[in-house]
Amino acid sequence: MPHGIRSRAVDYGDTVIYEGSEDLVNDAGLDHRFTNDTLNLRGGSNTVNYSALETSITVKVTVTESDANTTVAMPGDTDLTYATGGIVATVNFQDGEGAALVGGGTHTVNSYTSDNDVAAGTLKIEASQDAEDNGDVYIRLRQALYSWCFRWCSGR
Repeated sequence: MPHGIRSRAVDYGDTVIYEGSEDLVNDAGLDHRFTNDTLNLRGGSNTVNYSALETSITVKVTVTESDANTTVAMPGDTDLTYATGGIVATVNFQDGEGAALVGGGTHTVNSYTSDNDVAAGTLKIEASQDAEDNGDVYIRLRQALYSWCFRWCSGR
């Protein structure tokens, strides 16, 4: 398995584009669907783009409301902390048939929310070319946890 990415960004908005391999069998070592990546994108308008991939992604997004009285460690990078107000997206990969990709990695994407006390942020995840992209969104407010599921429209 190839080495994953661990990145730290600045508060200006960042874009990360993942490109797939046409040959999953012979080029698996070049394909980030098989790596465990941690992207700490922080503030600004952040985008992670998986649209070049030939197989689907599954995403779980958790949004935590800002609370200046609570400081938490950034997932995947515990030496970074923020006063809540964070978005965490966990991305897993499918095999093109709707099942988990054998040997597939996990990408953890962190961003600040628009109400973050350090720097306002947003996170946009662009899905793959495949029809089975799906995800869950969880919103944590100080008083309760609300959740709902969504299915991306592929335009087909």
